Amino acid sequence: MSADRQGNDPTPARVDPSDQRPSVPLSARIERTQLELRVAALEDALETSERRRQAVIDRYERLLEERAATDGTSVSAGTSVSDGRLPALVARLRDS
Repeated sequence: MSADRQGNDPTPARVDPSDQRPSVPLSARIERTQLELRVAALEDALETSERRRQAVIDRYERLLEERAATDGTSVSAGTSVSDGRLPALVARLRDS
């Protein structure tokens, strides 16, 4: 090793292109980029879906509270409102 490469020269050594591994083919890089973009789009769609699902749950919970307030009853888990389908739907949405 030369004196320059023993720590006396702070600049990095130049890499000879012939010493590098073969580069990844352009087609593979394009495919990888497309897959990364698709994953990012799917993650965004999932987040949007989760927000919408939570908004539906919140809306139904407010509706249950409003109905309970007008009926003079309290709404808790397992309490039936009307015929009981709405609480079951909310429970099902929470579990999914």
